[in-house]
Parts: sequence; structure tokens; C-alpha cells
Amino acid sequence: MSPRKKLIAIMCAAQALAAIAAAVSTQVFPLCEPRMHCYDSYMGELGMAAVVFLSAGMSILSKGMEASRMLSVVSAVAGVFIILLPSSLIGVCANPKMPCHYGLMPVWNLVGVGVVILSAVMFFVAREEPV
Repeated sequence: MSPRKKLIAIMCAAQALAAIAAAVSTQVFPLCEPRMHCYDSYMGELGMAAVVFLSAGMSILSKGMEASRMLSVVSAVAGVFIILLPSSLIGVCANPKMPCHYGLMPVWNLVGVGVVILSAVMFFVAREEPV
């Protein structure tokens, strides 16, 4: 395995861990009742975390650099949605004293930013070697 492919595998493992962190963050900061904004945001976060996890796994298993490069774009878009779902698209509870507001939203934003940064770095690392 080439050094660049090893670096991509490490970044993909970090993305997979970030996706798991987004999915299990409700074990630390509890959700409110079902059918509230934070619950709906969590359902969206689960979907985006699954996209990041699967694209990271497929990038590790891919043989070529071009597949890893395109999958990094998919992960970056999912990372942007991880940020947008709780902050502007769906939102969380309006009361700032709720745990979803002071706990889950910052965790999801941090995970989303991490996924976007890792995806951007992976996009440039996975470029084709000049001939």
C-alpha cells in the first residue's frame, strides 16, 4: 500500500469515528420528546452519519485514487448537511436551557466541520500523480 493510500485510510478511519460520534452523541446529551425539532434533527444526523461512514469504508476498500477523491466529495457534502440540519434546516429546541441546544448542536457542528476538513484534505491527497 502506498504512503498516500495509507494516509487516506487513516483519514477515512477518522471520518468513520466522527460519524459514530455523531450517531451516539445522544447517549451523552439526551434528546427531548419524539416529534420535537431535536429529535427530527437527530434522525437526519443518523442518515448523514451513515453516508459518511459508508463512503469512508468504500474509500478504504477502493483500489484507485479517483474513487477516494470522489467519495471525499460525497463525505464533504454530508458533513455540510451534518452542520446545516440542526443549525438552520430543521433546528433544535428553541429553549437554550435544553440539552439538545447546549450539548448536541455543538457536537454535531464540531463533527460536521471535522468531516468537511478531512474530506478537503483527502480530496487533495488523492489527486493523481503527475506523469
